[in-house]
Formats: sequence, structure tokens, C-alpha cells
Amino acid sequence: MPAPIQISDLMTSIKSKFRVLIVTPGLLFLVLFLAACSSAPGSPDRSQLDQAIGLYVEGDYAGALGRLEELADEEKDETLLIEIQLYLGRTYLAMEDYNRAIDSFRAGRAMGGGIVFDEFLLRLDQVVSGAPGPLVASMQINRRQMASLVDRMFFTDMADIGGQPVAGSASAAHELRREVMPVLADGDFHSEDLVTRAAFYAVVARLLDGFSIGGEPASFFDGGYSWIFTQEALREGKPAYVSGRDAVSVLEKVVEARGNNGG
Repeated sequence: MPAPIQISDLMTSIKSKFRVLIVTPGLLFLVLFLAACSSAPGSPDRSQLDQAIGLYVEGDYAGALGRLEELADEEKDETLLIEIQLYLGRTYLAMEDYNRAIDSFRAGRAMGGGIVFDEFLLRLDQVVSGAPGPLVASMQINRRQMASLVDRMFFTDMADIGGQPVAGSASAAHELRREVMPVLADGDFHSEDLVTRAAFYAVVARLLDGFSIGGEPASFFDGGYSWIFTQEALREGKPAYVSGRDAVSVLEKVVEARGNNGG
């Protein structure tokens, strides 16, 4: 015969089951809440940033850019945001999108990023302003960079000597600048348009004429006309663009010829 059930044991069993009924929904809610927080779009984890950096290191700049831009919009942690802006800037720099690179490095610096942001901004300032050294590494250059490079190499000394304007030289330099790098047919300068080899030939021809330097423009280009009007580009119906190295090399020859000519 089974032992009789004690009333105290029965009440303990009922209370235990009652607590389970009450506590279990609470635990379930807590688990669901934590899961939701961990997958919320505002908090991507570190592994997503590491994946984006991996794409950058592999040279998949388009893939890295897509991931990094998404993370920049979603991430709330400031430490991670600084690193995201650093790699966004480096990716834009690798893709030669200098203006967006500058924006990213400035954003990272404003968030409290270290000296590395200042170093990248200094390098970019030299590239964007047309400083010859960094520009040499560019595969293609735009009209703004070309105008800045021409200005540095040919007109700075005309408009300013020892920090003081030279009478008459500033206006002369301004007029010649306008002839060398004119606005296009629609009246705009189109500063972000890439410089074609044919357009660069015209720039060199105008410099030679403006400074009364003798010589055929094509003679300043390695390969002459065949370099300027490449047959491969003509066959494909695509323009051939000027690299930073090409621009600096040719313009240095023009500067040398100008010096030999007493200019």
C-alpha cells in the first residue's frame, strides 16, 4: 500500500509548479530580448569589420567599400566607428576617390582618431593640390590636379616672388593660365574630368607658345605622336588618359626647355 501523501508535500509540489509557470515566460522574454539586442542593426559585431578589412587587404576595394559603408551607417560604438572611417578612407584612397577619402579621414579625426588620420590628410592634401611627388603615383589625373600642377611648375614664381606680388606679373600669369587650362565648350571647367593624352598635348602646346619656347610639342613626349594618339585606344574608341608620372615627366622637360630659353 502506497505511503499516504502528506499535505505539506502536496503544497510544496503545487508551489514549485506554480513558480515554473510564472518564471518560465519571464526567462523566455529575457532570452528573446537579448537575442534581439545581439542582432539589432545598430550593433554589428567585430567580425563584420574584420571581414571588410580582409576584402581591403585582398584588393577587393569595391567589396570592402560596400561592407564598410554599411557598417558606417549601422555601427554605434565610437571605437569601431573610428576604425571604420580609417579603412573607408584607405579604400577610397586606393580607388583614387580623393575627395571621399578626405571626408572619411576628417570624420575619423573628428571622432578622436589618432595621428594616422593627420598623416593621411597631409598626403592627400599634396595629391589634391597637385604637388609633383605624390601625384606621380596616380594612374590618372583630373583637370583640377593638372591645373594645380601647371600652376606650381610655371606660374607661382611669376605671380609671387619672396612672398610679395610682382607688378604686372600676376595679371600676365592669370591670362596665360586661362589660355593653358581654359574652360570647356559649355563654359565650365569640369575639374573632376580625367585628362586625356590629346588634351594634355594641347596644354603643352599652349605652354610652349605662351612662354615662347621653341620646339614641336610632340618632341616632349616619349613616343611622340604615337604615345599621344595610341592606336589601341583609337581602335577601341576610348580616350587614352594621362598618368601622374606622364604629366610630371613631360612638364619637367618643358620647364627645362624654358630655362634653356632664358624664360
